[in-house]
Amino acid sequence: MQTTLLTVAIALILALVAALVAPLVIDWGTYRALFEREASHLVGVNVRVAGPIEARLLPSPRLVLQDIEIGGGTEKVRARSLGIEFALGPLMRGEWHASEMHLDGPQVNIGLDAAGRMRAPDLAVAFDPDALSIDRLSIENGKLTLTDAANGSSVTLDRFWFNGDARSLVGPFRGEGAVTIGGELYPYRVSSGRYGDDGAIRLHVNVDPVSRPMSIEGDGTFALADGAPRFDGTLSLARPVGVAKRGAVEVTQPWRLSGKIKATAQSALMDNLEFQYGSEDQGLKLTGVAEFKFGKRPSLNGVLSGRQVDLDRALVATDGNRPPPAAALRQLVEFASGAVSPTFPIQLGVGIDQVTLGGSSVQNFRGDISSATGGWTLDRFEFRAPGFTQVRLSGHLAVDGDRVAFNGPAEVDAGDPKALAAWLEGRGDVAQGDLRPLSLRGEVTLGSEKIAIEWLKAEFERKTISGRLAYSFASGSKAAKLEAELNAPDLDIDAALGFGNAMLAGSTIERPHDMTIAADIGRATIGGFTARNASARVK
Repeated sequence: MQTTLLTVAIALILALVAALVAPLVIDWGTYRALFEREASHLVGVNVRVAGPIEARLLPSPRLVLQDIEIGGGTEKVRARSLGIEFALGPLMRGEWHASEMHLDGPQVNIGLDAAGRMRAPDLAVAFDPDALSIDRLSIENGKLTLTDAANGSSVTLDRFWFNGDARSLVGPFRGEGAVTIGGELYPYRVSSGRYGDDGAIRLHVNVDPVSRPMSIEGDGTFALADGAPRFDGTLSLARPVGVAKRGAVEVTQPWRLSGKIKATAQSALMDNLEFQYGSEDQGLKLTGVAEFKFGKRPSLNGVLSGRQVDLDRALVATDGNRPPPAAALRQLVEFASGAVSPTFPIQLGVGIDQVTLGGSSVQNFRGDISSATGGWTLDRFEFRAPGFTQVRLSGHLAVDGDRVAFNGPAEVDAGDPKALAAWLEGRGDVAQGDLRPLSLRGEVTLGSEKIAIEWLKAEFERKTISGRLAYSFASGSKAAKLEAELNAPDLDIDAALGFGNAMLAGSTIERPHDMTIAADIGRATIGGFTARNASARVK
């Protein structure tokens, strides 16, 4: 009995010594052809191992392959190294349970052909994918190149890394990582269900760009039908409340865009779309639909609508004060320019029945917005403002940093111009004024430095005036300046001066101290006197 036990003990000791020493003395490179042949059989495409091969049995089985190539042609997959460490217990029971799998430097090319079908490595796994589970899956220094033959574009996802786990090679899996696109870092979190027999898999993805105060969340089903990718689910883009510095530190409003999405290689349709700006209880909400077209000429077309929008509540400051209408509109323009910097055409239709702004209502707000070089183009915009005013305008909205300027034709028909002026400045005297209707037509320029009207055609007191006006705001040591060239067949100068004083009563606009006025009047009335063919140049 003692001899038998001694023999068994010696055999175990020799086996352990062999398991520990063999990896150090065996040249695993001589088995390269065997590794490549078996690996090619398992994945269904040619596998080549150009670098060193390392293997060990104890304390746990581990295999490391370096400089790997899988497949051929443009869809070839390369990796700097692949290391797998198996759990010894499950392996003794015939189960493939990887306690750790580490992939370093993978390079993968995935593309879409002109018909929108995916081009990727054609792997045909020759073993049960459920037979392998991975406790710790890590990928680092990856590079994924996405190409689209329809428009010849490509995007490179560089420095890709991932840490997570996988119950099998067909899911479910979960983890987190990051990828660099165009020099910007995009951390992400991802989880999935199991890849089904119908070729679909459930995905949930969160992306939080480092350089942008925004979060992106997608949840839905990704499927490949006849090689054509398709995603059906929900998409949400949101910006949390934050702190920005624009001359003075201020709190920026949060916003959120969400909806159902159906995406293919050709287009993405987002319906039941909801846009919210501001807090949940005070923010403005719009609904609509949008469609993004891919290909050689990508574009975005959408429609946003709302019945009642309270901008006063959405734009209220932290101290409880609301900005005057002119400042509120500027704030919205700055938000739109900061949130969206398109590199492709955007066309949006906007329709809102009633907007509360400056304590009053703006009704029937309608128009189209499209992206343009250096800003946006406003087309056929019209609305009804306080003071029984109908406004119609079109033109270019230029955005340069914090500077916003509008240029284009405009029409203003105000039944009570004094009430209109008071509302624009945010003054309280918005009750009906004592001025008669005013009608203005012209090429308008509105900016932070001046207000100008070219090709002016105005009518008040049943008198018509044409010409041009330009008012420059005071800046530094420069006083406010007014330039005017006016032509009128009949003008009551007393009434005109009274009209101007009434319009500016209570206004914070500085009176111009530098004025250049040129006037040609067929019949002028001033101080009770009448003059004909009056012509004056005054500075």
